[in-house]
Amino acid sequence: MIEETLWDAYCSTVLTFTDDERNHHKLVPTPGQSGKWLNGSEINEVFIISAANPYSEKLSDDANAKFERQMIQELVKAKARYRHCVGQSPDGRWKERSLMVFDAPLQPIKALGERYLQNAIFRWTPHSWECLSIVSDQHFVTGWQLH
Repeated sequence: MIEETLWDAYCSTVLTFTDDERNHHKLVPTPGQSGKWLNGSEINEVFIISAANPYSEKLSDDANAKFERQMIQELVKAKARYRHCVGQSPDGRWKERSLMVFDAPLQPIKALGERYLQNAIFRWTPHSWECLSIVSDQHFVTGWQLH
């Protein structure tokens, strides 16, 4: 079970990324809302996963980059489509390099999270933003907005 304070931090995670047109976006968990879905994209869901900071223990940027490169090799081997992003606390104090993985099956993404000692992954759909624990049955669902 993820301790309550840490789980609350996961559930308030904000996502920043740059799209194909180099526009910067910030996804903010927002109860009862759903924003415009990726410019009319045909993508059904996006998983957000990180290889950084195993079990939320802060590592150096070099160590996190090394784990991310290893994870990318696994995604490329699986022919998964991905994009770089950053998961962060709402105040920006905690930032974690992450990857958005498009339309992949849930179980392989969870297994990847387990291999990289992650507590949770995120799922983003046209109607929800979810935090799914890998180490317990905790699951948080809310709406979202893009800024």
